[in-house]
Amino acid sequence: MSRKKYSKEFKVQVVKQVIEEGKKTSHIAKELDLSRDMMYRWINEAITKFLLHERKLKRLYLNI
Repeated sequence: MSRKKYSKEFKVQVVKQVIEEGKKTSHIAKELDLSRDMMYRWINEAITKFLLHERKLKRLYLNI
């Protein structure tokens, strides 16, 4: 059995629903037939990327 692959755009939309719109992961998971664990992984990856990007910008700003 092969695993489903989701596009980056789909993952971003799912994460935005949770972070920006405040929707509950359980509702989104049920609505889209997704695993909540997978959604949490996407959310954590998005937050990590955001924090790393923020740190990089801060370092660039401090070097000006």
